Amino acid sequence: MNISHRYKKLMAVGMPQRMTRLALYERVWSGPLTVLAPQFGISDVALKNTCRRFEIPVPPRGYWAKLQAGKTTTKIALPPRAPGMDDEVVVGGGNRHWYGQLTNEEILGPLPEPPSFPEDIALVRDRIRKIIGKVSVPRVLTARHPSIERLLAEDDTRQQKQLNSTHPFSWEMPVFEGPFEQRRLRFLNALFLALGRCGGKPEVRGREAREIGVAVHQTRVALTLDRPPAGRRKAAQGAPVSEHLCFAILAGYDREERASWQGGGGASLSNSPGDRCGGRNLRRDHLPRKLYPQI
Repeated sequence: MNISHRYKKLMAVGMPQRMTRLALYERVWSGPLTVLAPQFGISDVALKNTCRRFEIPVPPRGYWAKLQAGKTTTKIALPPRAPGMDDEVVVGGGNRHWYGQLTNEEILGPLPEPPSFPEDIALVRDRIRKIIGKVSVPRVLTARHPSIERLLAEDDTRQQKQLNSTHPFSWEMPVFEGPFEQRRLRFLNALFLALGRCGGKPEVRGREAREIGVAVHQTRVALTLDRPPAGRRKAAQGAPVSEHLCFAILAGYDREERASWQGGGGASLSNSPGDRCGGRNLRRDHLPRKLYPQI
């Protein structure tokens, strides 16, 4: 591919460059960050922060002086890519006033080589299982995730407001007092604590915690944990409902259900054919691909 003069000029002054984790790892171990960073149009601190986000080790302080003096040095190995982490890294991004003059092809530059994943997917799963460990749902919330702690604190505030009000409003009632909502919180708490072991950061929106998402490195996944759709309709109408709990992974702007599990009043969920939440059964190809790094 012929690279235009403008593209070459932008490369020289810090146009964003796309490369694999391995390629950036080799670059940062080829010379001091203070020398390498200007090639991307950023500071050495910004380059070091980029490496930290993608778990790319950088030479420690004094490494290059020791190497030049002939002393023994150790090159830190690149660790395996974490679940949810992109293999492509975008470095740089200065001089954005040039971008309007470029075509999409010029901005993106030469096409990168297709990604390769040397680690077998079975080994990846085993590694992630070891990181997360056993996940259990206790009957009593003891170790609380900060997101769950916040929801309970807000519920306590609503309860105190109800007790102190002479004319309490129904829409200001505590949300998580009933057994179903307590069970929901216990499942969410166990899920959030487990995801935190592999870098997951949950996000809960709404007073009833019905909008749930999690970011695992560069991958974001929308979740739902509630009654099955039929149960939610009955609850909205005030009719008696079962205590079944449905957990689902959603995708897209329309929040399409990609995989689901359902359980009764116990502390486990299944994805057996008779226990679906109204969507498709769980299959590996329904899961977000970046959650399994090597797929």
